[in-house]
Amino acid sequence: MKEENERLNSNNDNDNLVIIKTKNETYSLEKDKYNEELLGDIITKNTFNEIIDSATRVMGQSWIKKRANDQITIPKTVIVLSVIAILLTITYIITLYLSTTVEDGTALFIVSIICISISTIIVFSLSFYNFFRKIGKFQSLNTIIKEDLDSLFGNLNSQYSGKLNFFYNDDEKQLEIKVLMKTKNRNQNIEMQLY
Repeated sequence: MKEENERLNSNNDNDNLVIIKTKNETYSLEKDKYNEELLGDIITKNTFNEIIDSATRVMGQSWIKKRANDQITIPKTVIVLSVIAILLTITYIITLYLSTTVEDGTALFIVSIICISISTIIVFSLSFYNFFRKIGKFQSLNTIIKEDLDSLFGNLNSQYSGKLNFFYNDDEKQLEIKVLMKTKNRNQNIEMQLY
């Protein structure tokens, strides 16, 4: 008996639910899912379609954000300093060799020591920089979409408070709009069934 009551209650919840699925893993929502019977007294079809379009745009922006998050870029200063360190190391090798082959190679030997010292300082600095720099946390596309849509739907849920509740179900990849307020059309249908 308890299981049957739970099943009936879940069916009642589904009666007040508009489900809009994503199109074949493209992260865009299906169109033309306006339900006049459920939504007619709460929201117009044009406003409903604008909300669906906005949600689809947010999903597209989330995809762009995900791509940007996945690309690890090396700062230009790190690249320049690395090139300088390599050039200084090559200069060290050449001046050290020349200092041994030239008759008075003391000056070249000092230049080679200065070059390797600067190169070593640069390499240690870059090592510390890489060790302490913050790398962005990896997020899945579904997580980013969920966060962005929750932000959009937070505004919509406050706007339609007590009437509609917008929710993105990331497990099913679908938008669920729960009708909280009974519409006049549905109440009339219920009354007609009672007679």
